[in-house]
Amino acid sequence: MIPEGVPLFAVLLACGLIISTILGNLIGDVPDFAQYSFLWMAVPGFALAFMGMFAREPKAGDTRWYTRPSMTMVYRVGGVIMLIIAVLLATRV
Repeated sequence: MIPEGVPLFAVLLACGLIISTILGNLIGDVPDFAQYSFLWMAVPGFALAFMGMFAREPKAGDTRWYTRPSMTMVYRVGGVIMLIIAVLLATRV
């Protein structure tokens, strides 16, 4: 069973990796790097949460596209792939 928030977790990890790489290239190795990283890595999560406030819920009796019976295999395989990507991103040193 794959947790529901794994794709979001993987996206936020990838965004954090990209942001820290960009900041490292822009400002270099300075003592304030951790503070700048902490500040800028919160922006993608805030933006996604803000967009989620205005997202539509499925209509009554309807289900999300990925939980429909015809998409079961795609959902299962995609979930495992996203879990592997999230673990690889989280353990990257």
